[in-house]
Amino acid sequence: MIILGQTYGQLGNRLAYLRTYLSFALEYKVKILNLAFDEYGKYFVCSNGRMITLPLVMSVVFRKILLFLVRFGICNKNSSWLSVMEPDNTGIIDLKDSNTIHACAHNNVLTYNGWPVTDFMILKKHDDQIKNFFTPVDTILNKVRLFLEQARCACDVLVGIHIRQGDYREWDDGRHFFHTHEYVSIMSRLLDMHKGRRVRFVISSNEEQDWDLFAGFDYRKAPGSAVEDLYILAGCDEIYGPQSSFSGWASYFGSVPLCWIRTPEDFDRAVKVME
Repeated sequence: MIILGQTYGQLGNRLAYLRTYLSFALEYKVKILNLAFDEYGKYFVCSNGRMITLPLVMSVVFRKILLFLVRFGICNKNSSWLSVMEPDNTGIIDLKDSNTIHACAHNNVLTYNGWPVTDFMILKKHDDQIKNFFTPVDTILNKVRLFLEQARCACDVLVGIHIRQGDYREWDDGRHFFHTHEYVSIMSRLLDMHKGRRVRFVISSNEEQDWDLFAGFDYRKAPGSAVEDLYILAGCDEIYGPQSSFSGWASYFGSVPLCWIRTPEDFDRAVKVME
């Protein structure tokens, strides 16, 4: 069994992180105790014999106990009852390594640090089960479906715009932060790209906007809940936004073309993959 003792980032990162471990577990018939989903677990079906997800309070308490044992050396990489799986010097946990595969299949292993990497074909092989596992519960799914049904009425192309500001002002020295007027400029160019078609935008933003700036567009505001916004983007025809695991998961889950905008200047070159 693998015990996941790390809450890695926000929703998009958690989903990508768990996708890798769950694919690995399905491939090698390993069980996983998931202590990494905490506040998000209640929003998902999470029905799979390979991964056990505990209720929030139990998950938090159990994780703190385990990390206490690690901190004081009671649990380490040489422990026979629960060994600690440590990342390499680049921060990677290599799930392709034969020793790692053997350890996870035959022992109880705790991971509390590092990003997992496995074979891409293993990820693809188990896509259907992964997507079933991370399907939102009915209360959220019904809201998403209703929103998309109404948003698609009288339009030819539904374009998701992911505005990530907030923490992006500081993260990675602000390299992925764009001002609202830059998103507006991108949307204008998208209208040119889809000339002759009825384009409607779905705008998901992690902070409140001056919506008057979008007055020239046919658009719908996403509800603002992280889970609802994520799966609404997954139901669009195209997604545009800065580099983010959030839009990355939406693209993966909905099999939707995604264009990450790294700089406004290279937008014209970037959208060629969408044409």
